[in-house]
Amino acid sequence: MVIRVRVPATSANLGPGFDAVGVALGLFLEVDMSLEGSGYQVSFSGEGADYLRVAIGDNLVYRAARKVFDETGRHPEGVYLKIRNAIPVGKGLGSSAAATVAGLWGANALLGCPLTEDELLRMAVKMEGHPENVVPAVVGGLAVAMVDQGTVLYRRLDLPVGLRFLLAVPDFGVATEHARRALPAMVEMGDAVYNLQRACFFLASMLTGQLDHLDRAMRDRLHQPYRKMFVAGFDDVVEGAVRAGALGAAMSGSGPAVLALARGETEGIARAMREGFERYGVRSAVCELEPCVHGVVIEEE
Repeated sequence: MVIRVRVPATSANLGPGFDAVGVALGLFLEVDMSLEGSGYQVSFSGEGADYLRVAIGDNLVYRAARKVFDETGRHPEGVYLKIRNAIPVGKGLGSSAAATVAGLWGANALLGCPLTEDELLRMAVKMEGHPENVVPAVVGGLAVAMVDQGTVLYRRLDLPVGLRFLLAVPDFGVATEHARRALPAMVEMGDAVYNLQRACFFLASMLTGQLDHLDRAMRDRLHQPYRKMFVAGFDDVVEGAVRAGALGAAMSGSGPAVLALARGETEGIARAMREGFERYGVRSAVCELEPCVHGVVIEEE
């Protein structure tokens, strides 16, 4: 039996929704998982293949699968993982969350689903440390999540019709742990209120489909001012996207990719984002992605 798991990329925060808001996008990690041989074997192809062929103990899909085996007390004699990855690694597109979800959900399916989705979700968030990438990777669409006394709670929202997502992905990466260490331990009350207002306005805009003022609603004072030092040209890319017609733009997760939301023509926005990076000597690729409405998908072959 082969279990095939398909997990979407995600873009977290969307500006002010730090550690709470994320969206699933149509770019995928796919893992075939089967019980065969003895020990653990992994083959890896696609994005990050050159430097993700690490010792098996460092492979996130494997580590997540082992969590399920440890949790259930059921350790197969042999497991083979065939990983195909289309999600850029270290770019702020949820590649680690996708790997974690793939390992947990795949191993659980391989064992006949002894763990509930709530249990898997709690394990995934504990591994990741925060829920804003994990939850949309699991449920799809736009998701708002919180953790309360160890319990992961979320709401999934449908996106406005016709909303388009452009990602400018520069040719360098930023490690999430480095970006997180740059954040202050405490913030001013004014900055907290600033973000709270914008996060609420952003979600209300998504719910009502009234997308004017998104450029203001996607501004942030909790993480982007500290993380943009790792992303040469960040302000120019965001401002250029909005001037070219984007509804709003923000850092994707912890960066360095920049996400722009749009309706209608996107060619000028893509060009402005590329040129924003180019002015700082940075090459980038801009892609337009559809939202992913279904989250993780598991098939048995």
